[in-house]
Amino acid sequence: METPCDLAAVKNAYWDNKTYQPHQSVATAGLLPAFPTNSICGGIASVFNIICILVFLTKKELREKYLSFAVLAFGNLLNTLFL
Repeated sequence: METPCDLAAVKNAYWDNKTYQPHQSVATAGLLPAFPTNSICGGIASVFNIICILVFLTKKELREKYLSFAVLAFGNLLNTLFL
């Protein structure tokens, strides 16, 4: 026996996913330009974070004075890699 929802779905083909499935490329088309942009920006940020970490950890006076900056740069590096 058909429920009222099934009967309504037959009348309204837009909401009937059994017979009218949406095309997935239409749903994700807006995300396609964001992926390379995010990858390029993340790669550039990673390079700068690695440079900051190397500079601040290789010089003793900078390591003592700016340790929190080096830790923040490391945290930002992890953020850019895992996002």
